[in-house]
Amino acid sequence: MKSDGTEPRRLVRGVWPAWSQDSTCLYYRSRLDSSLYSISIRSENAEPTRIAACPGYNPSISPDGQQVAYIEGTSLKVKGVASQSLIAEWPLPAPSDGWSAPAWSPDGKELGLGGSGGLENATGLWIYHLGQSSPAQIWGGPITVGSWAGNGTKLIFELGGPYFEIWTAALPAKAPTGVALGPSRTPEEHFREMTALYTRMIETDPRDAYYYSTRARYRDYLGERARAEADMKRWSAIMSGRSPSGFLFATPRALRHVLDMPFDCELVFSAERPVNAIPTMSVAFGQKGRCEMKSFEIPMVVLSLMGYCFLSGLDAPPAHANFTFGPPTNLGPVINTSGDDFTGAIARDMLEFYVGTRSTTWLFRRATVDSAWEPGSVFAPLVGSLYMEGAGCLSADGLSLYVSSNRPGGIGTYDLWRRTRTTTEDDWSAPVNLGAAVNSASWDWSSSLSPDELELYFTSNRPGGYGDMDMYVTRRTTKDAPWGLAVNLGPTLNSPAWDESPTIAPDGLTLFFCSMRAGGYGSVDIYMARRATTKDPWGSPVNLGPAVNTPYEETNTVLSPDGTILYFTSNRSGGYGGSDVWQAPIIRDLDFNGDGKVDAKDMDLLMADWGKNKSACDIGPFPWGDGIVDTYDLSVLLKEMTGSGIALNPRSDASEVACDAILSWTSVSFAQSYDVYLGTSREAVSMASRTNPQGVLVSQGHTATTYDPEGLLEFSKTYYWRVDFVSPDPASTVYQGPVLEFTTAALTYPIKKVTATASSAQTGSGPERTVDGSGLDKSDGHSTDVKDMWWSMVGPSHWIQYEFNKVYTLHELWVWNMNQIIEPFIGFGAKTVKIEYSTDGAAWTPLANVPEFAKAPGKAGYTANTIISFAAAPAKFVKLTIEKNWGVAPQTGLSEVRFFCIQSAAVPKQ
Repeated sequence: MKSDGTEPRRLVRGVWPAWSQDSTCLYYRSRLDSSLYSISIRSENAEPTRIAACPGYNPSISPDGQQVAYIEGTSLKVKGVASQSLIAEWPLPAPSDGWSAPAWSPDGKELGLGGSGGLENATGLWIYHLGQSSPAQIWGGPITVGSWAGNGTKLIFELGGPYFEIWTAALPAKAPTGVALGPSRTPEEHFREMTALYTRMIETDPRDAYYYSTRARYRDYLGERARAEADMKRWSAIMSGRSPSGFLFATPRALRHVLDMPFDCELVFSAERPVNAIPTMSVAFGQKGRCEMKSFEIPMVVLSLMGYCFLSGLDAPPAHANFTFGPPTNLGPVINTSGDDFTGAIARDMLEFYVGTRSTTWLFRRATVDSAWEPGSVFAPLVGSLYMEGAGCLSADGLSLYVSSNRPGGIGTYDLWRRTRTTTEDDWSAPVNLGAAVNSASWDWSSSLSPDELELYFTSNRPGGYGDMDMYVTRRTTKDAPWGLAVNLGPTLNSPAWDESPTIAPDGLTLFFCSMRAGGYGSVDIYMARRATTKDPWGSPVNLGPAVNTPYEETNTVLSPDGTILYFTSNRSGGYGGSDVWQAPIIRDLDFNGDGKVDAKDMDLLMADWGKNKSACDIGPFPWGDGIVDTYDLSVLLKEMTGSGIALNPRSDASEVACDAILSWTSVSFAQSYDVYLGTSREAVSMASRTNPQGVLVSQGHTATTYDPEGLLEFSKTYYWRVDFVSPDPASTVYQGPVLEFTTAALTYPIKKVTATASSAQTGSGPERTVDGSGLDKSDGHSTDVKDMWWSMVGPSHWIQYEFNKVYTLHELWVWNMNQIIEPFIGFGAKTVKIEYSTDGAAWTPLANVPEFAKAPGKAGYTANTIISFAAAPAKFVKLTIEKNWGVAPQTGLSEVRFFCIQSAAVPKQ
């Protein structure tokens, strides 16, 4: 009863009530017929109106009342109210029923989903976008429900147990939630992260049964059924008190807690609680991955007094694999001079190397990575320069070069600048200053670009740091976005002394730098720090030791793109002048079992660790690994064992693969034959075996190193394949290979190799502008700049001709007409056009039914508005003769054209 004495009014029998947007009616689900209904609240005698069948629970109506979202089975579905048809369907982040009701965003384009029980309660907040095929986790943790404010400016969410708190987050206008609150994770990324988390928990306490059962569930979500079953066996053994022998991790080594030490040693701890005795900690010390280690026991009371001495450094993420540095060598007199020489940028293909002196930067080249460096040339743009410029780093495509220079026009003494070039064969452009967000009134220099090109590390002595020179980082959201405000890397990496030359490794997780801090081997030493992910803080730095550092100065670190060579500058003895450029190889430890040989026994250990995180077998693609044992590590080990790595073709994640592709792999000396699996289901290819082929075992006991699939593969289809190695021993041991995937080519694709000629052209507006992509933005919208178009001269006739690198079966021609700002008034663009095609340039065939070319709007962002069908005509040449334009001007032109050809199933794409 209400406070005024009246009673609430009963509306109807049902569940999951929700208001309409105007609050005049109520939506609910009837349990009688599993349907969604609405009922008006204006009349006491109102009758319910059936809206749609709703077999799933937790229905939610969109703000405009036109769609209903609900959970059914292991899917989230959206159905149109009027059409009664399914509009969208996505898998749930985890295939179970512990999910709350989906919540609509105010614009009806997104749905939020949180957990309401079990593991889902710690799975985070997931966003489904109607234009995307899978959900994205924007936040992790025990988020049970999230909903938007009516104006879309805030998101409110609940943290479930043990917190039971309500939080709110502001949302920027006109930004999708997944972008505004990202970065996001896919379900697979989340499950692998949780699997890694519980693996670390198991390493800490291997007798906790709950950790195994929880990891088993996440592994089951990933389709790793065998591993999930192994975890459940261990859970059962621990719960019943039985011995855990025979399980996946059932070795004494696997039940220890391991602390990685720099660079090839580890401490192994095992706590014991003997009856009627002082608890002790067993400690073993030795080389990583070895069973033979020096061991001793320490009473826990003693350990508690000394623990802080070494546990204070545990914030540094452990190295994935074992590696050491080989003896440094001088790069020789071709690169080094009698003066001071400094390392600079190195190209991704390792064929270009920029080296600086006190007054000049030199560019060195070589034919292959195994060739010697050729005599260098003065860096072309610096010829005649009165100012200094040092090359810091190159982008992955080699088209952006970040430099530091004291040239005029900067902000401080030395600034960071960026040069660009169109191709690697072109000269560099004039430098552009990175701006006040990055540079300061002080010195800013020595830059290093992260592999995703979203972080730029550099050195600066600006005020507010921790020492004489500090290291900073600036970040951006995309490669085309401006750089953000530079941030000091903090006291973990920077010291009260001189810290400089940060070099980010190709995995984005390892940072090399130089420092004059106390405790080193010389005046300036090289250090290394790691982080677990790009979102985590950097761990404590570690000195590289006497293998690299000397009593002299070691500075200006540069890492080779494959992570196998550390370049640096040193004034140590044995050089050619003051400071020289040196290199130190980074050597992997491949002898996993410590028997002095790299053989099939090490292969056995690697296969046993397949898919695991941070293992001693994680040796590729970089010497310190990448966080998981996979095909990269297999290739490195096989190269050591057989002299050649495993070359799998098509490579993993390859796209545009020809439909007649032949699978191939490198011969392995210890394998007598191979089992080949191929199919369109990742789960089937991953789980299949000789005893359970699942329809994807296409060849058993295969003796060749190639497999030609029967018939042709389908267009635009993703395939999964696996090659297992079968040894010739009596047991015919099968070593399971990695699951790779590739996608076949689409039916049609654009022709890239096109040459254009024309009857005439204005200076700077040649016919090549119609096929070089100039003026096009990311959305294929064209500019209004005439320099991005072909513009003819005054003449009696106007034609433009295109030549391809071979004969193609043409599908369509897309046309962007001339699009100057004055186009709506003058009408230079083509209107009536005669099109001819030829296979040899001599015999021409006119194309029938050519439509009138549509007029351009004279506005930036103009997209192609004329599409012409070639109906599978074969051609190497196409000629467009413009008979009439859209005005009376004696000139004409086009902005851009794009030819599409039909992919032959038996002929690979160009």
